[in-house]
Amino acid sequence: MKNQICLIEHERLISRGLRCLVGENGEMSIREINPLANIEAQLEESNPSMVIIDVDLPDMNAFTLAERITKVYPVCKIIFLARSVSNLLATNIIQAKADGFLLKTDSFEIIQEALNQIASGNVSYSHSMQNLLVYDPQAKTYRLASEQQGAVLTNRQIEVLRYLAWGHSVKQIAKIMHLSEKSVDSHKYRIMNRLGIHDRVKLALFAIREQIIDPWTATESL
Repeated sequence: MKNQICLIEHERLISRGLRCLVGENGEMSIREINPLANIEAQLEESNPSMVIIDVDLPDMNAFTLAERITKVYPVCKIIFLARSVSNLLATNIIQAKADGFLLKTDSFEIIQEALNQIASGNVSYSHSMQNLLVYDPQAKTYRLASEQQGAVLTNRQIEVLRYLAWGHSVKQIAKIMHLSEKSVDSHKYRIMNRLGIHDRVKLALFAIREQIIDPWTATESL
């Protein structure tokens, strides 16, 4: 039986390459999911065994999306895709109990090997992410080799931080996230206090450095 892999990515570059790669692999098939349409409906048509999620999706929190998918497909493997990795991103991936993490710069041979490992029930993280982690053989889990400030943020706070870093106002964020302005203001206050950053420009720089936003997609979301 083929492993149905759904790829949620806005650039469509990786999906095209994977299609060529998987074309030679009879055990896997790829379906591109349009992030601008009803994602749940598209996944229902595919009944995926793996979902690859681009962390740089504009106007969407990849980790919140992963939670939604896992509730509907609890045995589905979740794999995150990014341009690079940071301590905060690695923390979120571990907390999400992701089955894999791939870089967009990884060769397709590396990606294919990772997908084969994940399909076999193993966890596969890119070498750059593994360099940030320590493996606990007793607990059979990974943790960060060093603590850092971003780890205290929740998924909801990270989502608010993304919009703040993109330059959205509290009013705009409240409308996008279907929250009250008071609730967004509260999240903003906690984020700035926890990070010790009280300047919007420095907040944006932090978000870029920690891979919370991709500067290449920032203009698409304004």
